[in-house]
Amino acid sequence: LLKSAALFDLCAAKSPPAGAPNALELAQQCMNTAFATISTPGKLDTATVLNCGKGFAAIGRKRFESKNYIHSVLPILMSLHCFEKNPSSQQLHLRYAMLGSSLKQCNKFQHAAVAYGIAVKSAICSDRTEQELDSLVAASLYASGDVEAGATGAIVTNLINCVISSEGDSEPKQLPPSTEKILDGSTVGAVFNAACSTETLSIAKIFRAAMSHGTSAYTSHYAFNLSSCNVLRQLGRMMSSSNSGLPNSVLARHVAEVYDAANSGDVLLQCNAQLVYARSMMVPFKQEFKKLKALFKLSRDATSKLKDLDQRKYSPLFVAASLILNAELGMNIKDEKNKFVSYLNDALEICKENVSSCSRSSLSTVLANLQNFFTFLRDTVRSSQCAGLLSKCGSEPKRGVLEFISNAYLHAGMNDLAANIDTNGDIGEIVLKFRGESIETLGDYIKELYGMLDRAEDECIRDGDESQQWKVVLVCAALSEAEEKRANPAEALFYTRKAIIVCKTAIRGGGGRKWMGALVESLTNMGKLWGLLGDKRRAEGYLVAAGECLGLPMGGKDDIEVIDLEEGEGEEEDGDTLSSFNYEVVRERAGSTSNELLVEHVSKKMRLLAMPPEMTVDVAKKELKVDLVKEVKEMDIERNIEVVLGLLSQGDALRRVCEGFDNGFVSKYSSAKEILNTLLDDDLGRLVERAIATVGVLGAEAGRHAVGRLGDLKGQVNVRIARAMEIVDGWGEDVEKIYQAVRKDENAHGRERSVACYRLGRAILRRGRGELRSLWSGDKVDEEGDIGRARELFLEASKTCGPGTSSLGRKIYRCLGLVAGPRGDFGEGSSLGGFAAVYNLHKSLGASVRMNVWYNLGGEDRDGGEDCDEEVRRLFGILDDQELGLKEGARELELVVKKYLPEDWNVVNVAVCPSGEILVGSMRKDGDNVVGAVGCVFEDDAENERRGGGFLMQSFDTLDLLLEKSRRQLDGIDPAMAKKFGEKEKREWWRQRQDIDNGLKKLMEDVQVGLVEASKLKGLFLVGHGAAEVEVEEGGAGVADDLSKKFEAACVIDLTNDDEDEEVVGEELETLTEKDIKKMTVAVLKENILERDEGASLKGLKKAGLQSLLLEIVERRRIKGGVKSCEVKNGALKSSAMENSESRGNDDKKTTIILTLDERLQRLPWESMPMLEKLFVCRVPSLPFVLSSLIEKRGQMTKIRKKNCFYILDPEGNLPTTKKTLNPVLESYAGQKGWGWKGYVGRIPDITVLERLEREDGLMIYCGHGGAECCFPRVEVEERLMNKKRGCKSSVFLFGCSSGRLSSGGGAKRGVGAVFKQMEYEPDGVATSYLGAGAPCVLGNLWDVSDRDIDRFCIEFMDKFFTGGKNVAQCVSESRGVCKMRYVVGAAVVVYG
Repeated sequence: LLKSAALFDLCAAKSPPAGAPNALELAQQCMNTAFATISTPGKLDTATVLNCGKGFAAIGRKRFESKNYIHSVLPILMSLHCFEKNPSSQQLHLRYAMLGSSLKQCNKFQHAAVAYGIAVKSAICSDRTEQELDSLVAASLYASGDVEAGATGAIVTNLINCVISSEGDSEPKQLPPSTEKILDGSTVGAVFNAACSTETLSIAKIFRAAMSHGTSAYTSHYAFNLSSCNVLRQLGRMMSSSNSGLPNSVLARHVAEVYDAANSGDVLLQCNAQLVYARSMMVPFKQEFKKLKALFKLSRDATSKLKDLDQRKYSPLFVAASLILNAELGMNIKDEKNKFVSYLNDALEICKENVSSCSRSSLSTVLANLQNFFTFLRDTVRSSQCAGLLSKCGSEPKRGVLEFISNAYLHAGMNDLAANIDTNGDIGEIVLKFRGESIETLGDYIKELYGMLDRAEDECIRDGDESQQWKVVLVCAALSEAEEKRANPAEALFYTRKAIIVCKTAIRGGGGRKWMGALVESLTNMGKLWGLLGDKRRAEGYLVAAGECLGLPMGGKDDIEVIDLEEGEGEEEDGDTLSSFNYEVVRERAGSTSNELLVEHVSKKMRLLAMPPEMTVDVAKKELKVDLVKEVKEMDIERNIEVVLGLLSQGDALRRVCEGFDNGFVSKYSSAKEILNTLLDDDLGRLVERAIATVGVLGAEAGRHAVGRLGDLKGQVNVRIARAMEIVDGWGEDVEKIYQAVRKDENAHGRERSVACYRLGRAILRRGRGELRSLWSGDKVDEEGDIGRARELFLEASKTCGPGTSSLGRKIYRCLGLVAGPRGDFGEGSSLGGFAAVYNLHKSLGASVRMNVWYNLGGEDRDGGEDCDEEVRRLFGILDDQELGLKEGARELELVVKKYLPEDWNVVNVAVCPSGEILVGSMRKDGDNVVGAVGCVFEDDAENERRGGGFLMQSFDTLDLLLEKSRRQLDGIDPAMAKKFGEKEKREWWRQRQDIDNGLKKLMEDVQVGLVEASKLKGLFLVGHGAAEVEVEEGGAGVADDLSKKFEAACVIDLTNDDEDEEVVGEELETLTEKDIKKMTVAVLKENILERDEGASLKGLKKAGLQSLLLEIVERRRIKGGVKSCEVKNGALKSSAMENSESRGNDDKKTTIILTLDERLQRLPWESMPMLEKLFVCRVPSLPFVLSSLIEKRGQMTKIRKKNCFYILDPEGNLPTTKKTLNPVLESYAGQKGWGWKGYVGRIPDITVLERLEREDGLMIYCGHGGAECCFPRVEVEERLMNKKRGCKSSVFLFGCSSGRLSSGGGAKRGVGAVFKQMEYEPDGVATSYLGAGAPCVLGNLWDVSDRDIDRFCIEFMDKFFTGGKNVAQCVSESRGVCKMRYVVGAAVVVYG
């Protein structure tokens, strides 16, 4: 009969022949007949009944899968009737869940909920004795409510959803009468009738009815408790998730109802319900302080009840487990934060006391939770004690426990204690070895760790075992430490990132709290490493993520990249964003954990470094007064280490603004030294070993590795103590002795050894000033003299300082260049030449932005992938490759330069040395040779003293004064206010404006005379320009030099037109000049205005206003009428180089100058020095940007194609004058020429518009405020373009105020102060974001400018660029003169790229 029913079901699924009977009805008849036989007692044996049940189940499943839900209910009900005759042999809970799913699809939510409820009961009670149910409750208590019993989460979730859905308006579908009859007579029907004795249905009622059906009272109570706890856990997860689709208010109502029902029965069941409820609601209530406090009180009440139980009858481990939950809740509550560790300690003591009397499995559960917690807290001693107890109760092998304790010691820096253990494990052995070795010998150990990582990752993939995941994290941490020791932060970054990925995977898989601790530590380390690599915004992002993992109130702005812990890495704005960061990182200091102290001191250090020193004291004053010494605990080693590091950070912040006297930084360093001495004391080591030895697992083979304790921390403290003595008392033997000790300490990291070498070298350099001048005069110096010794120290420092992304690295490379002299004598046996000297200097310029590009090209993966040009990736990595020596690195770069650098390009780099000298380098190609030369500018010490400071310092003071005057003049000035000015006020305003302009002109003349001509370094800038070539006529004839064909990559307009030549329809070309207009009387001005614009309003305009209006009208008409049709031959325009050469005849070829300027000098408008203002001058942040576009285009020139352009004009709608002036001009190019430009006028375009920059040879023109951040924030530019392997293929013209400004946190406001203040971070800005993303050219303004003058420049520039076929640099140079304020506005415009 059942086989017939199955066949009829198959027939029903096909198209039946005409007149055939209803196959579905026949199937039903067969099943009914079979079911009647089965239901007759004694007819069939049990085995046959079970086989029939499988037949019914197969038919039901088939109907369900084909979505015939109404008819699937009957066979499933019949199958359950069969299976209930022998429930122990069948998975009844899954079969009832299938029935629930069928009923749910029929909108019979109440019956479905009952079916799911019976499924939960079956999962818990099936084939279990009363003692086994008791054990399930105990297991839940041992895990402080964290262990589920019985049914899966999916069944419980469906139960909850059905109960909630039953409260809705959905109309249930009508089942066939025979189905309804069998349903009413089934177990589901019986439980439904009992649960629905009242109108409302609830989860508790379903459970009460289900558990009471056919079970004893004892079983019913325990099953009810366990089932309710499962529901509480699932409701908690649903409330914590944003994907549940149900309002939290509805879920909270059911939580309250289920908890009230579960909190009954004997004390043990009540305590279980309380602990489960407290744990389940901990995350949903995390931000609600009152509710969180109520949960904590509930957990403590449960603990008290468990303590009152008879300990001879009930396990004392119940109390220990509840104490762990108290600690978890207490650490998030301000008033309890300083007590939560005591709960953990009490739990550990209970475990110690009952290690021999409690069951091993229950003890292991509690100890594993404790160990996880202590590992998260980085409590070396107690986590090791837990490991020992686990070994004692047989849960962990002794060898594994010894390895754990060894790793805990090593993590805390207690190397000598780890060496006393007879089993350190593979990782521990290598870590011990490389910590005691010199930096030069680390390579072999790193290779061993590489192999170990590969094997661990393979095992992870194969087995998915948590222990293997933890091993991967440990190996990554060891590799990161080794790479940091040898000053290779980029490689350390790669392994730390890998550790983060593993931690996140483990946490998503339900890993314990120790994984969160590992994640926090890895994120913090990632932030620290990005800080060393100069990316303060990425550093901020990782530190914010670390703080948020701990629940700390980490402030932040929209432009700070916050790492997405769900989807992977992510990864912000100027110093303003950082200075507004919430410095109260920890709510309450008392009881701060090691992790919190770690995040706190690293994040505060980063933020203080990202601020100008003059702001540091005010912002950080409160924090610097905090007495961290109170945080010290007796044996909490890692907590004490964080206190030491925190004190060092506080001292560093004060030292940056000490101005040569002790402002409190010495006491911070002294306190750190005092705590460190305690940590280094042998008594502490013996105390720790005795505490852990109580568990009886330590070995005793002492002295196998002679590795000092806390060697890295010792080096950090000592260099600061020496620096404090040097500042306060001056240089002396004691200071030198400390530095020499750190220099020779093999346990110290590379950075501290570099600091020691650098300070020793600076001290010798101060004595050798005369010898230094002789070196740069061309004389040879004695290798045994001061310069020779300083050179040896700086060279040694350069090998361990890392890339030039940090202020230390930049100082060292520049000092090394200073003592190497013009011949590049780096003390390696022979002079390496001028090119090596230039190469070394470039290492200190723009390292942060080039490292960022290198990273995004896949630098750390050693494989950029299919989309990455390996040659470009290598180009961005050459200067910072720590494995290359100066000779090898210079040779590799020379080959790239020889291959790609055009002969008429001169790359000039300028940098200030820490001792005040200025190094100027030049790199160019001469035939098949690459020529490098370096010069040095010395400032006269006596003259500096007479003038009250160095010339450079005075130049920056002057620049700041002029720009501040200009800013104040422009602040608050709008057209409405300008109209209110009287004639006298206008004249005074323009007089002041002219004074600023004249001052800026005088400043750049003085810079040329004082820095370039006085040092006879003019030739380094003007290679290829003779004297006659520099002295050009006013009109600039003969100066529009023929840029090499390759420089047209830096953007020549390609006016190739697909259409036939177009006749330009426009007005007659304007001939009026600004001089003509200034000579006109008021009457003549009005006549000329009305001739050109009949609708012009002249009311109230004085002479100056009329002149300005006429000038604007003339400029608009000139653009409209003066755009000439393109000369096309064979469908293409002649290149600009051809046109220029035709128009000039046989003029000599000139050199293009590309400036690479250091972090302070980039603020000056070098392009407007008299000797450069008529030439083609660009700037780049770093050398690789000079060549990258040429390499990417494979020698093909980058051009701007007219149909790939778009523009954004006044997107914020608050620049009406600019909009009125420029809109007709832009429309003329877009419309009259048929180029089809897309314009966004008066509105902010959608962020997806940014994707237009991915078009090859395109262009974005932006005319609005700033650098288009209102449209495209920097984080979006970098995420969408830079992270796409330099996806930006278009150039960018930014005409807004300060759009080309690069700012740096950490430096004095004026760049150079009375006391030298080195910037920690290199400057960056919108321009570097676009350049890093791949833009061949970015045009921007160095400072704020007036709108009408920059509009005037914009019109002139576009006229020359789009109609004259000239390159960008040439057009900028020639357009500056059109500005009324030639310097305060015209000099602001610079070209990057």
